[in-house]
Amino acid sequence: MAVMSRVHRTLFIFSLSCYGLALFLPGLAARESNPYGFHGVSGFMCLVFGWSTVVAGWKYFLPWMSNFLYLPALLLWIAGPRARRWGALLALGSLILAAQTLRIDTFMVNEAGHRVAVQPGLGAWCWMASMIVLLFGALAPIANRSSP
Repeated sequence: MAVMSRVHRTLFIFSLSCYGLALFLPGLAARESNPYGFHGVSGFMCLVFGWSTVVAGWKYFLPWMSNFLYLPALLLWIAGPRARRWGALLALGSLILAAQTLRIDTFMVNEAGHRVAVQPGLGAWCWMASMIVLLFGALAPIANRSSP
């Protein structure tokens, strides 16, 4: 049992580390050079100003909403084995919402409404990896218990 708790602790720390690293890496990166000087937007800026995307449409707002499922999933993972099942469900929901980032293809770069073609940056991939690690960490004891 001590090994399992060590594994869970390691996965928990790795998930949080991926999330923290994503804040410092580009969440969205420009696909090509553009006349506006836009190269990308950091994960931290995506987190802080993501709420404002509600006016831009659901395609931009849904990925940001996954943050509200990630934190309770982390807390449920700490709470214990029974709560971990609900944590796995929240982690799955968080990952599904975060995957909507792959649908974002343009980003408004100024108040004039000019848009630039973007793609998920390294920060977006680390952000989604944190949710994948959380999901697998929450599902691991459930899978162990059901196997003979």
